[in-house]
Amino acid sequence: MISRSFVDLLFILLCAALVMLANSSQLRVAEATPAKVAGGGRLDLAGRELRVLVVGPVQVGLDDERWDGDAPPVGVLAADDRVVVVPADEEVSHHRVLRVWFELREQGLEVDLGVLPSPSMAGSSKERR
Repeated sequence: MISRSFVDLLFILLCAALVMLANSSQLRVAEATPAKVAGGGRLDLAGRELRVLVVGPVQVGLDDERWDGDAPPVGVLAADDRVVVVPADEEVSHHRVLRVWFELREQGLEVDLGVLPSPSMAGSSKERR
């Protein structure tokens, strides 16, 4: 039979191990302000044209034109245009939209990210189709 002092020693060691583990893995919170829907400011369009670039899985579209790749050809968008990049539907990945946004920023354009609101938030996306 195990002596009582040995069980007490095991209990003390277990408690000490828990205290050491609790101190070694501290959870910290990063300060951040979450984004709010419709909380953005208005776009300053004085003397500029607002252009909406729609991003599909493999193409980008502007007005009635479509191009393969991450951006329309250089010169299609003027340097003073204000471009808003929006996904074509919920199937387009966030990475794809950001890749297009980055490519346009590399061309020296002012680019904002936009969203297309769904017609109804009731029900799943499969029911709306």
